[in-house]
Amino acid sequence: MTFTHVEMGEAVFGIAPGHAEVWAMLRIRQDEHMANLCAAAEALVNKIAGEHHLPARCGGSSGLISAMAERSG
Repeated sequence: MTFTHVEMGEAVFGIAPGHAEVWAMLRIRQDEHMANLCAAAEALVNKIAGEHHLPARCGGSSGLISAMAERSG
């Protein structure tokens, strides 16, 4: 996995970011296993976001996964 982009809030002190976005490139030797790898990555994103009570959206194709989480309030 290669992280290709990360964005977290504004560059200020004392404030937790209200928006975060992480992009990662998944690589695999055999194409037929890519769908399973993408599904596992999306499940992990949703599990971690759920543990922290954050809504998360995943999207991607051809091994590029982007995940976004936003904190309300």
